[in-house]
Amino acid sequence: LEINSSKHAWNTTLCEVNQCVLESVLTLNLDLDLSPGKLLAAVKVNLDKFRQLLIKYSQSKSGQDYYLSSVPELIKRFPQFLDVIAKVLHHMYEVDILGEDAILKWANKLQDGNIAKKVKSFVDWLEEAESSDEDESSDAED
Repeated sequence: LEINSSKHAWNTTLCEVNQCVLESVLTLNLDLDLSPGKLLAAVKVNLDKFRQLLIKYSQSKSGQDYYLSSVPELIKRFPQFLDVIAKVLHHMYEVDILGEDAILKWANKLQDGNIAKKVKSFVDWLEEAESSDEDESSDAED
């Protein structure tokens, strides 16, 4: 309720609200001088703690797009996230905050080469999983 009230009070778009929610959750109580492994562990704790809130704002396809569109800006503001961004997105996928289609669509439009390099193995894994799912469904139809 408080988040939605702020949206109206500050006359912000839903996109901006989603981006602020995600950034707030990802950076909450973080020591940004942590090693990448410890940073990732702390971020996962935050994601798990606020999973239901994040899911609420990502239920629509555009909600997930809004989260993903904030990644380049997040990394610009907090460069420490570049080394762990693939694992952060993977965790968000595993806990159903982000869906496969939204991630693949975002990755195909991604213009930042550094981020694209960092998420490439995760995106490749998603594409392989998607193609093997398609192969299994076509085998079942035969």
